[in-house]
Amino acid sequence: MTRIVLFIAGLMISVAGAASAGETLLGVWQTERDAKNQTGYVRIYPCGNRLCGTLIASVDKHGKPSGSPNVGRRIIWNVRSVEGWGKGNMYVPVMRNEYPTVLIATGNRLEVKVCNTVGDCDTQTWKRTLTN
Repeated sequence: MTRIVLFIAGLMISVAGAASAGETLLGVWQTERDAKNQTGYVRIYPCGNRLCGTLIASVDKHGKPSGSPNVGRRIIWNVRSVEGWGKGNMYVPVMRNEYPTVLIATGNRLEVKVCNTVGDCDTQTWKRTLTN
């Protein structure tokens, strides 16, 4: 009986570990097209005890570099992350402003929600292109 209980407990721990291990915010994410019809690539990485994200590339609708002045800019910062989701701040280049953000990773998808001070929110779904 003790062996069965230990086996089931071990199995539950390994399944829980596998589920949370796959849900990470870290990696390179492809954004949705913005109002200028450009797509960005954002690398999310550890910075101190939080997460940050830098726009590492921006391409036009033909996949050619867009020449965005925001490439190389940290656009996500101060993200507290727990098992595939986190809260922090985000600079939205097309709006030229920063907003509180919530990030939720599910497999190769990242839901990115930003809300302004009056509660108007926008959500995008980004696609994972690389993992860290």
